[in-house]
Amino acid sequence: MNVKTTKIFYIIIFLFILYSCKKELNNSGSKSSVSTSNNSIIDSFKTGFLNKSYDKRLNQTINDTIILKWVPDWKSYTSSSLGDSLTYYYIALISCCPQY
Repeated sequence: MNVKTTKIFYIIIFLFILYSCKKELNNSGSKSSVSTSNNSIIDSFKTGFLNKSYDKRLNQTINDTIILKWVPDWKSYTSSSLGDSLTYYYIALISCCPQY
């Protein structure tokens, strides 16, 4: 084989590898069937929070006399997605019911 034939052969091999390793993009605009609505996710967070009694762990005592209770505000939350499969949910805690 001469040099010109060898170059063409390598170019064809390179293009074949490049074409076979191409990432397929989903441009349909629809969400995957794995994702669920945010309300159902927040509801599952809420039931897990209440079942494991995390609300009792969020009490804070100040100067041995004042007890602050921190309560999650389930209605207002923010979420941020990282990549295509990880979503962080930030639920604010509200200081409620100081007891003396």
